[in-house]
Amino acid sequence: MHLLRLFPSLLFALGLTLLPISGQSAPSEPAKAPPKGAPRQPAAAAPAPAATLPSVLLGEPDDLQRVAAAAAGDLTELAVKRGDRVTKGQLLGNLDEEREKFAAEAARIRADDQSALELALSEVELRQAELEEAEEAYRRRKVARTAISKAKAQLEMAKTKEQMARTNQKLAKLEAERQESELERRRFRSPMDGVVISVEKAVGDKIAQGTVVFTVGSGDSVALNLNLPQHLARELESRGGLFVRLKGELETRFARLVSTGPADPATGTVPVKLLTDAPAQEGQPVARPLEYELATPPPLATPAPAPGT
Repeated sequence: MHLLRLFPSLLFALGLTLLPISGQSAPSEPAKAPPKGAPRQPAAAAPAPAATLPSVLLGEPDDLQRVAAAAAGDLTELAVKRGDRVTKGQLLGNLDEEREKFAAEAARIRADDQSALELALSEVELRQAELEEAEEAYRRRKVARTAISKAKAQLEMAKTKEQMARTNQKLAKLEAERQESELERRRFRSPMDGVVISVEKAVGDKIAQGTVVFTVGSGDSVALNLNLPQHLARELESRGGLFVRLKGELETRFARLVSTGPADPATGTVPVKLLTDAPAQEGQPVARPLEYELATPPPLATPAPAPGT
């Protein structure tokens, strides 16, 4: 018995190992390192996920244009509210304008004043008649030739005054236009026929130059702006658009593709714009963002191409 207990220790001292007992596995050999200089084997690439359209598409009134303040001041009037239909050039609101209005009115009065020019014209007529009388008197030998020279000089002086009066009137008109332009800078006007999408400020607010106060859109059509992988953008382009419906409603409408932009080099996505008719809302045009969903299961759901293909 003592010899049996000492047998494994004796084998270990001699550098021998016992064979594995049936049912037990021998320890696995460690993985061998690749020889130096051997090329590394690339790791297996994970399969590319399938790219699909988003389930909810955000639609906004098409052709949004923002109306910003051309000058600084206090907002004194709002002539429209969100949802109002407007025409191009219609007044939306204005800043305080009393000083500019007074200056514009004064400049307009000066520009319309014809008295200086009329006076100059009258003097020209008078000096012309005096010259004719001097020439007639000289022919009758009643005056010396110097009378004619004097009459001519006075006529030229009157013509110069007329020219100055005309120049001053032109300058007055230019000043009136400038003052009218300064007054117009205090006012907000619609850049297009459409609908007021938003009013960002309230009467009494102090407005800095460049601050957006109104947003106007077409109101009759809704734009869906997406950023899609290039292969989905190409597939959508071949289809010409998508069938969508307002979230929570059953009526289906077609959103037609109207434009695609260049791919973003950073993300590889392509900006895509679709247009659909605005839904009727009790006679009111669309003045807020709307949520759309695909009318059928996503028609575009193809695997993204593997890298390098």
